[in-house]
Amino acid sequence: MEPLSRQSPKCSLCGSEISLIEARAGGICRSWRCRETALARAVDGEKRRAAQRLSDRTDPEATSVRREVVRSDVSGRESPAPNSAFVEHATSALSVVVAWIPFRFSALPKTRKAAFLSHLDALLEAAQGSMEPASSASGRPGDIGNPMRRDSSDSNEVGAPGSILGNVCAACQGSCCRAGGTHAFLDAARVREILAQHGNADDVRAAYESRFPETSVRGSCVFHGAAGCRLPRGLRGGLCNRFECPGLEEARRETEDGAALLHVVRRAEQKIHDSAFVTADAVARVRRGTARSRGAAPGRDTAPPRAVAPPCGTARPPRGAHEPGREPS
Repeated sequence: MEPLSRQSPKCSLCGSEISLIEARAGGICRSWRCRETALARAVDGEKRRAAQRLSDRTDPEATSVRREVVRSDVSGRESPAPNSAFVEHATSALSVVVAWIPFRFSALPKTRKAAFLSHLDALLEAAQGSMEPASSASGRPGDIGNPMRRDSSDSNEVGAPGSILGNVCAACQGSCCRAGGTHAFLDAARVREILAQHGNADDVRAAYESRFPETSVRGSCVFHGAAGCRLPRGLRGGLCNRFECPGLEEARRETEDGAALLHVVRRAEQKIHDSAFVTADAVARVRRGTARSRGAAPGRDTAPPRAVAPPCGTARPPRGAHEPGREPS
């Protein structure tokens, strides 16, 4: 009697044979076409679900997003859109996908503070030895709250306050900040720029030292706190102010074409974690299992259903674009 043969699992999209690991991970083969199709379907489903849930919310973030939808509506209505109208417009918003990494929080260890300050001291010494004294400073003596001040024309720069791109970063909450470690992406060239604007190494050091968060994200940048980056833009590394992950690059292209509402999806490997509708004024997050706006305690989300996604595209040198829960700069 011949033994019964077990039928090999098949990709749910193309029908090709897949491994047991792939079958358990979502039933999709390794083909980029299948993974792209599966991701598009999962993101579209998440957007419809999130729009429907957000339409019933009464918190300020959700209300602000709905008002933006009304303002961008070609019909020019001035009153708040009915729920059905909001859902219709929200589901037509562009979805951008960013990485999600589960954060754990703890008090910032003294050893990590010391490591950063040691790094900063070396940079300050190198910068002072290779520059001429600054002829003028951007702020008053002892005032380094916002060196390298940016004008209003920079409102849509990476992570800039009051910009839709800054709120895309806020929705992400800082996945690329993890690579900041105890160097915070600072190098001698950047410290030289800060000194040229301020001209006092002791005040520069004190400014950084005073901004260590009490509660930090474990293993991330030393300035990555529970409410986001603790540094004003003028004290961040050059990379922090320039880097754009693939999701943010796509968001920039859309905003340059006039988009006023974006749907930001956070996913890890093959699972969608949650999503948010984002405007220049608000981030309204819709969590799986609960409906919370930005500001809810991190790390308490329910586990999401599986949704297949391609490998992370943000695994290259970092989110200068990192403004989770942005601080005004």
